[in-house]
Formats: sequence, C-alpha cells, structure tokens
Amino acid sequence: MDVLAVDWDNLESEYLCPYCHQLLYTEFKTKVDYCLTKTCKKSIATKTNTAPVSVDKEKNRKLLNLRLLLLNQRELVSYIYYKRGKIIDELFSKPLIPSNYYELLALGEILMELNHFPPVGRSKDTAKFDEIIVQYLKLINEIDFIEDIENNRTVIGSKDEILQIKYWPVFLEQYRNYGILTPGTNLKELFQYATLEQRSKHKFEFGKGDFSEFFKEHYAQIIAIKYILERYFRTKQQYAYNVDPFDIVALLGLFFSIPDGYSTWDESSLRKHLEKNSKGSRKFNIFSQEYLNGNKVPIISFIDQKQIRLHSKTLLFFIFYLVGLYSLKSTNPQSSRILIEPKEKASGNFEEEIREKFRSNDWQVKKSCFRLYENTFDYDVIAVKNDKSRICLVEAKYLDIPPSSISGITLLKDKVLDEQGEIVFANRHEERLNFFSKHFAEFKKKIPILEGTDSSTSVNAVIVYKWKPVLKKYRSISFFSLDESFIQ
Repeated sequence: MDVLAVDWDNLESEYLCPYCHQLLYTEFKTKVDYCLTKTCKKSIATKTNTAPVSVDKEKNRKLLNLRLLLLNQRELVSYIYYKRGKIIDELFSKPLIPSNYYELLALGEILMELNHFPPVGRSKDTAKFDEIIVQYLKLINEIDFIEDIENNRTVIGSKDEILQIKYWPVFLEQYRNYGILTPGTNLKELFQYATLEQRSKHKFEFGKGDFSEFFKEHYAQIIAIKYILERYFRTKQQYAYNVDPFDIVALLGLFFSIPDGYSTWDESSLRKHLEKNSKGSRKFNIFSQEYLNGNKVPIISFIDQKQIRLHSKTLLFFIFYLVGLYSLKSTNPQSSRILIEPKEKASGNFEEEIREKFRSNDWQVKKSCFRLYENTFDYDVIAVKNDKSRICLVEAKYLDIPPSSISGITLLKDKVLDEQGEIVFANRHEERLNFFSKHFAEFKKKIPILEGTDSSTSVNAVIVYKWKPVLKKYRSISFFSLDESFIQ
C-alpha cells in the first residue's frame, strides 16, 4: 500500500511516533521512547556501524574451529547429541519450551560445524567439550545480537544506550502463549489462548487412526517448535530442510520402531526401512545428507561407524517441525489443512469469546456471523446494548504475528501498511460500517436484536485482534486485543 494514501492525521498509536509516524523504541534504563528519524523531535542519535563486531565474530569463530580440531570427533558429536537430547526431553516432559532453547539452537549449530570441519584430535575430555559449548553459546549470542541491530530490533544509542523496538513485549506475549519461556516470565502469563484453541492435554502418545488428526491436535506444539527454530533469519535458513513427505513417513516409522530414549540402528537396516516406506522414490544418500551427516542443516540423528544413533524425542521434535514445514508448502489439501484447520476452529471460538464478553456486559448479540446479501460484507459480531442506546460492529482478527515481521525494517510495513495490514482492515471495516448505516432498515428486518433501535442509534465499529495491534485508532475505527476493554 502507498504510504501517501494513509490519513496520518487521523491515526493514533502508542507504538508509532506522534510526529513522524515511524516506529518507537524504548530505552532500557529510563523507559523513555524515541524514534530513529534524524529530523524528528523525538529522535535519538544512534550507532549504525556493526562492522567491528562482525570482524570480531568471524575471528572468534575461526579460533573456535581451530580448538574443535583438537578434540575427538566421535566423542564430541555423541556428547553434544546427548546434551541436545536432554533439552528436548525436558521440552516433552511438560507443555513448555524451556528458556534454554537458545542452547538447543547452539548445539544444533555446533553439530553442523562438526560435519563441515571434522575434528582430528584425540581429546575426550568432557570439560573441554563443555568449554567449547560455552564459547559457542557466547559467539551465537553475539551473532544474534548483530542480527537484532542490523534488523533494527535493537538499537545502540550514540552514548551506548540500549533501545528495543517498543512493540517487542507484544511479540513475547505470543511466545508465551505457545509455552515458550522468556526471561522474567510469570507462569500465569502462559497459554493465554489454550482454551480457545482446544489444545490437547495428552502426553504425545500416538493413538490409532489418521496421523494428520494427531498433528492437528498438537498444532500448537508444531507452531512453538517452528517459532524457536526460526527465531532469527539465520536460524530459519539453517533449518530449511528440503522435506519430502516420505521423509516424515520414514522418521515416523523409526519413532515407532525404537524404545523411548536412545538406541542404535545399523546403516543397512535404515536404508531398507527408507526404501520400504518411500517405495524407492527417496534415495538413502539424499536422506542421509539431509538429516544424518549434512553440513547445511542441523542433523536429526548421526552416523557412528555405520551405526545410526537415534533419540526418540529428538525424532518427534523434528517430525513436528517437518510436518509444519511441509504443511505450509504442500499443495495436497489434506497436508495443508494440518495447521489451517485448527486455526479456523480457534478463530470461531475467538469470535464466540467476543460475543460472550458483550453478553456479560448487558448487551444482546447476534448468535453468528451475518451477511445481508450475497457478495456483500460479512459481520463477525453484531451487538446491541440492552437499553438499545448503542450498536457495535466487530471484526475479529485471530492472527499471529509472523516472527519475520518483528523488526524495525518490516513491522510498520507488514503490520500496518501491507495488504493484510491494519490500515487496509480499517478501511474495509469503515466500508462495512457505512454499508450497515446505508442499509440499516434491511438489517433491522433480518436481525431481531435490532428491534427498538433506529437510524439515529449510535453505531461504533471496532477490530479485535488476538494480540495488541500497532494502531489504537484509524479514522472512525478503534483497535483492541481481546484482553482490552473494547466494549464502549
């Protein structure tokens, strides 16, 4: 959408600068808001050159790789694989993504490095292994911090002030909804929409029947795993597996064929297993390069002297992730519905929750979505105050915030100005409001709760989002999240 088409004078937002309408950033210590527009009265001088940090990053990586060379590859790979498995075991022991998921990402990255630069040393000292892991965690934190700066999620002021995009806490709310722990998380803040999403309370036990139904039941876990593995653009690229549906079938077969915990298969048995499940359409060497000994993506299992080391929960973790990847790109209707169908059901529950909030505040509500004529507007929620003094038209938006949108470069465009942004939705809802007013008499005939109102009755229109919107108001349209007071 053309930015010039926006009516900036009739726009309100606590996340945008009131003067230049660009994103606001909050300084950590003072909690004062600034923008990055140099000519604006709310601007703050910033440091923009990350080159020295990037040079140090590459220098530290090379030094770490040199230290890796001195270690015993077989023992180190096994140690890191088991350490990663321990984190994944913790993940599946309760419906939470532990706050040390950053370590899980780091361990996956080390496994990639080990396949890319195989160590040739003899040392089997686990203390040295732990030291290398700590150093890699430090390095990866530096790399992620650089990406935050390059994408304007985080800004360093000219006096070394640290500022973060003001909308960031809203994104963390979304993380917590999927059980992803963040620093300072109150456990009461977790799983905000678990009831609406009718999440399963089962403990990851496959039952009989269609596997797609199981994955739909656990779609929230699939989304949570996707969010942590794709937290950064760099990690999203790392976990870009070239997934084939037969890979998922083969990995599921492995999962069912091994006991809980760790086990070993010989390479020839795995080859036969894959050929059987893929009916010869998936070659073992391609499968192996993608998941067992590749250096472009983190390995799921690893080959040790023609023996495949397997961990049941690691298999399940990556099965969930691969199902999410495949369902998003698949043209097969059944596969693509795995994530879409549960969200659609949750969206319907979201609308009903909005209706219930009106009912509990002395309003009458149309029981379902309404359309006056074919090819006209849908009205998600129509509510009338019991005393007939007010009418409210609600557009419900049960939408998550894509991680790629949370940056200073993309947030304003994706969330506000894009074709699926808040301005477009506001314009559309304003048209919906005008249509309602113009055809009020016809609506009144078909909607009994409008009895007792007339064309002079106050009508307001609001958009209610799953998560707090960037905008507060645009022209006549107000924006809210479900937990805000949208009943006026």
